[in-house]
Amino acid sequence: MSSKKKVVLDTNVLLDNPEILNREDLDIVLPYIVLHELDGLKRNPELSYPARQAIKIIRDKFKEGTIKITDIPKNAETNDEIIVNRAGTENCALMTGDVGASVIALSKGIDVVEENVKTYDEKYIGYSYASIPEKVYYKRLNNVNEVQIPEIEEYTKKSYEVNEYVICKPNDNSMNRRIFRKLEDKFVLIPEGKALLRGIAKDRRRLDFSFLHEEQICAFDAVFNTETPLAVIQGFVGVGKNLIALLAAIARVDGATKHRKYNKILVTRPNVPINKEYEIGFLPGSSNAKLKAWLAGFTTNLSFLFNHTKADFEEDIGGQVFNELFTPVDIGSIQGSSFNNDILIVDEAQLLDVNTLNQIMSRVAVGSKLVLLLDPKQTYGRNRGNEGYKRLLPYLKGSEYVSYVNLQHIQRGELTKFVQNIFTGDGA
Repeated sequence: MSSKKKVVLDTNVLLDNPEILNREDLDIVLPYIVLHELDGLKRNPELSYPARQAIKIIRDKFKEGTIKITDIPKNAETNDEIIVNRAGTENCALMTGDVGASVIALSKGIDVVEENVKTYDEKYIGYSYASIPEKVYYKRLNNVNEVQIPEIEEYTKKSYEVNEYVICKPNDNSMNRRIFRKLEDKFVLIPEGKALLRGIAKDRRRLDFSFLHEEQICAFDAVFNTETPLAVIQGFVGVGKNLIALLAAIARVDGATKHRKYNKILVTRPNVPINKEYEIGFLPGSSNAKLKAWLAGFTTNLSFLFNHTKADFEEDIGGQVFNELFTPVDIGSIQGSSFNNDILIVDEAQLLDVNTLNQIMSRVAVGSKLVLLLDPKQTYGRNRGNEGYKRLLPYLKGSEYVSYVNLQHIQRGELTKFVQNIFTGDGA
């Protein structure tokens, strides 16, 4: 006898918490009318996000056979239902890119051919760990700057993607490590350690930072290296995306002379509020002054990085460093621009629609670097069906043009982890 509790879920429960569909202690039954109501809410600005999330989970669970849908009517009321019923009367499959229509069709026993959209490997995070035999590690890897591809892949019995990071550790339980990035013809050792950051702490600035995890070093190199014109740093709130990107950008613009590569650090982000009800209206001042209010994530992180500095820099240290080294860019006026020998950092890139992301990516000229910082968990229901990052993600794995790192470890604090678990169920 099953130990699961059999329940019928009402629509309001799913809108409050779509993740309840993943509860393993529940045997879930859904009346068809719940699908009908969720489908009708897909375009409701306030309820679109939970409605679509619920529909997606229902589709996956129904395919697995772990959710039962009952009371399926023969009549049709919505446009989706009319289209689905037509597929039934014509005794053919339904081809659709609409997740709601696909669930309705599946519930009625109609085959679904989903639109052929390129998907991405959700398990790929841009870096891997490799345990290397002790003798091999100290003899072959410990004192080299590059390794031939067959060597590491023979040691680890695994092949890696171009621009994937491999964190090699000897199997002797020591703290030793060597981090390599795979190029098309070899693995190269990535630079790490205090030498990279030493050039940033100069004049009146003193840097207060150390890498807390190997993944942060990989993310730093993704922004710092000059071989890939695009860096994509993904991760939950609190993993350090901004901090790492700022460090690498400053090192390339105002760090040690031998590391300097770009002329300017350009920064931007979509001016999208979490909730329009809390908007405070137009901000006063120049375009730059208005943008700086939206770019507070940069200035607060700069204050954190340089919070132990000389007295004449203590007042608004983040704002002063920002004014010295950073140039705000308005996304609305980016069309027609061209960035030459600069590094452009786009924060909250998950909020960009396809056309805007296309415009930004096409502005970056030879010799420049584009850095996209994104967290797909913080889209606030924006650009449904037209999300730029979704178009981009399938092309990040194994691309010679992209360094991609999906940061997995929240570093901001225990409260951030606690909050992440409450609101997404994905906390690290």
